[in-house]
Amino acid sequence: TTPIAAAPALVLEKKSGPPSGNSVGSTIAYSFTVKNTGNVTLTDVKLTDALHGAVVSGAPIASLAPGATDSTTFTALYTLTQADIDAGKVENTATASGTMPEGKVATSDASTVTTTLRQGAALELVKTASPPSGNAAGATITYFFTVRNTGNVTLNNITISDDLPNVAVSGGPLASLAPGAEDTSTFTARYTLTQADIDAGGVANTATATATVAGSPTTATVTSTASEVRTPIEQSATIALVKTAKLNDTDGSGLYEAGESITYRFEVTNTGNVVVNDVIPTDQGPTFNKQPAANKLSAVVPGPTAIAPKQTQVFEATYTLAQSDIDAAAGIANGIVNKAKAEGTYTRPQAPESNAGRGFAYTNPGQGKITVVDSAEATAVLELPAAQASSVTITKQAGLRQIRRGEKAPFTIKVTNKNTSNVAGLTVLDRLPAGFRYVDGSATLNGKAVEPRIDGSNLRFDNLTLGPKGDAVIRLQMLALSTAGPGKHVNKAQALGSSGKRLAPEASAAVEIMVEPVFDCGDLTAACSTTLTAMATRTTASRACPACVLQPCAACW
Repeated sequence: TTPIAAAPALVLEKKSGPPSGNSVGSTIAYSFTVKNTGNVTLTDVKLTDALHGAVVSGAPIASLAPGATDSTTFTALYTLTQADIDAGKVENTATASGTMPEGKVATSDASTVTTTLRQGAALELVKTASPPSGNAAGATITYFFTVRNTGNVTLNNITISDDLPNVAVSGGPLASLAPGAEDTSTFTARYTLTQADIDAGGVANTATATATVAGSPTTATVTSTASEVRTPIEQSATIALVKTAKLNDTDGSGLYEAGESITYRFEVTNTGNVVVNDVIPTDQGPTFNKQPAANKLSAVVPGPTAIAPKQTQVFEATYTLAQSDIDAAAGIANGIVNKAKAEGTYTRPQAPESNAGRGFAYTNPGQGKITVVDSAEATAVLELPAAQASSVTITKQAGLRQIRRGEKAPFTIKVTNKNTSNVAGLTVLDRLPAGFRYVDGSATLNGKAVEPRIDGSNLRFDNLTLGPKGDAVIRLQMLALSTAGPGKHVNKAQALGSSGKRLAPEASAAVEIMVEPVFDCGDLTAACSTTLTAMATRTTASRACPACVLQPCAACW
């Protein structure tokens, strides 16, 4: 008998079915085929599966003859874990073993099957906002972020990116977030409102979340869809006007006279929370004891101006008094009344629903309706003092209504003291019109010769004293020079106290220079060395100087 050497051998083939799903709890079913490829019968054939958690079904095979195959006895079922999905695959290794007749155990080579798992990394961000802490620049909005893992793999190193300038995101990064899990407490942000936000009517804020995918290279990331939250801000476009008035006593006389002015001051304050543009006071001018003004109010300066919230712009305008204004309102309590308003414009943003996507009203405020903003009416009231009874009056009269150049014009100035006491230190100031000269030696004071102090075109009669109920009468003459043009020339006189302050309204009188049909001697100068007498033009003597004698190289005067 030739002995045959025993050659036990087992071959194990392992197969996996498709996963029942791609989430934790899904299963993979395994099947096993065991084949006796040796020359001895093997008994008590068993299956060993190395995958932790794999549940193997099927009792040991009692006997497996050489060449025999068993593919029905053994199966296994494995339930997926998150670690499997994060890894993207499941590797399963098994071996089969059987007992030889002499009692030794024969074991197959390991059989490994790899099942690929489909990964789906997905991240969702939901952003919400608190109401603004106020409706003015400097108020704040607090943002809250909910991060959800909507995929099937674990996400690591989660961060928030906010595209709003100057927003401060607090919290994070979030170390890990399992599939299906959400985080609502790690991230917050705070934003401080600017004036541009208020003017725009709100704030649109967009953020995204980014994470790295577990089990993948560190460069593999997933980013959420942008989450936007729109926070409307209540707008208030309001302005307030405060108006004041000041009478300007230009000459310091204490009397308000025609030609002097009222300055109106307009203080316009933006009491709302948006910029108001083109702000300007509207003023129809004052009334005098309910009578319309004789003149027009000047233009308001500066012109239309933009005013930011809580800021004030000052405007001014001037009114020049006319005599009729003074006559109407002098001495009347609150006799000068001026009412005004301030107005501006505010451009209301378009409604958000009229814009698609992100470029809506909060980022495009200039496309909406222009609204006129009016202040409440403001009134400035003045009282024009009545003319005060004075102890001194001054009058002036011209002795001639018309003269020709080269002739003299007599004037009389009368100053009266109505009081029962002396008035001392009085000065009479006489202002000569252009083209006239004082005739030396012509002045008298109460019939006695007196010489004034001459200061340019001014004559001063200083240090006069008037007794009780007394008068001072000054008479003088002025010569009309060749430079005095035809027409009326006004001579003015003032009564001044010792302090230089006017004691009475200015007095005036006028004389008219007649138009000459021919030349007058005031225009001629002899250019020869012979004295000319009885000068005549054509056959008619000069009416201006009928017996004029022209001296050599000199004028008549």
